[in-house]
Amino acid sequence: TAASAALAASYESLLGDVTLCAASCAYLGPFTLSYRVSATSRWLNALRSAGISCTNDFSLRATLGVPVQIREWAINGLPSDGFSVDNAIIMTTS
Repeated sequence: TAASAALAASYESLLGDVTLCAASCAYLGPFTLSYRVSATSRWLNALRSAGISCTNDFSLRATLGVPVQIREWAINGLPSDGFSVDNAIIMTTS
């Protein structure tokens, strides 16, 4: 089924995605969006060249985000753009 295929794909990219999450939370907090995108792209390429699979459209929101918590942040006034949500995820997981 489609659900089992999606689960298999997410399992396949788990190591790379979690590595990117850890690196993002540890290193990217103080940087601008453009630098974050550039660094994440370089890390994606480095992981792939080492044979580690990653999600093609990696994002902190998709990997570490909790939809209910993100919605609560929006209700409390956090802008819903990706940069703001990523900042909140970094703050709560660091």
